[in-house]
Formats: sequence, structure tokens, C-alpha cells
Amino acid sequence: MCNKTKPVELATGHDIQVITREVYLVQPCGKSYFTEDAAINKYAHILASDEFSKLGKLTNEPDIETQLPDGTPALKRGAMLPEYIDRQADIYREIKQKLKDEKHILRLEKEWQKANSKFEDAREDAAIKYGRLQEAITSK
Repeated sequence: MCNKTKPVELATGHDIQVITREVYLVQPCGKSYFTEDAAINKYAHILASDEFSKLGKLTNEPDIETQLPDGTPALKRGAMLPEYIDRQADIYREIKQKLKDEKHILRLEKEWQKANSKFEDAREDAAIKYGRLQEAITSK
């Protein structure tokens, strides 16, 4: 017997449910994301950072020296540069367009397979009916 309920579901009277869903793993950083957009955004960030690193460009403004409330010195990360933000957005749009194209191709392949299957069925049906017609003509 295969019991599909998990202990957390039983303990909470099914108020918490374990649901299987897609998780997107971004390989360069080894992190997983629950939405496609979040994974693509992280990947665009990685690609933009690599690109800026290879060109020797900064991605952020210089760090700012500050103090914590207890007086301990600390560094506050500088804001991202507009040039970097624009490049990351461009990369994100490029990836989304590639993904849209891939999904369109897959949809067309499925449509073609369905149409081809109908065509093959019609061809077989036509062959059977042609055979019956020939039998009727010869037995006349």
C-alpha cells in the first residue's frame, strides 16, 4: 500500500500540504528558486557580473564606511551602478526572449505531431476503404 500523505500533513490535519512543484536550479551558484522569473533574474545577475568582471568594470559604487549603533565600524555596500542595472535588464530580456522562442518551438512540435498522427490515421483509413472499393469492384 502506498501512503501519499506526509507526517507533517497528518500532524496538522492536512492544513500544511506537501506539494510537488518545479524548482529551478541556477547552476553557477548552486541555489534553487521556486519561480522561473526568479531563477532567470539570478542567472542574468551572474552573467552581468561576470561580464563586468572580465571588462574590469565596477558593478557597485564604492563601499561607505559607517558605524553600527554600538559604535563598531562597518562597511555599507555601495549601490549598484545604473550601467550594471541596465546590462542586467538587457540580459534578462534576452534570456526571456530565448525562452519564449523555445516554448514556441515546443508548442509547434506538439501541434505537428498531433497533425501528423491524424494524417497517418487518415492514410490508413483511406487505404482500408480503397481496398474495400477494389473488392467491391472485382466481385461485381
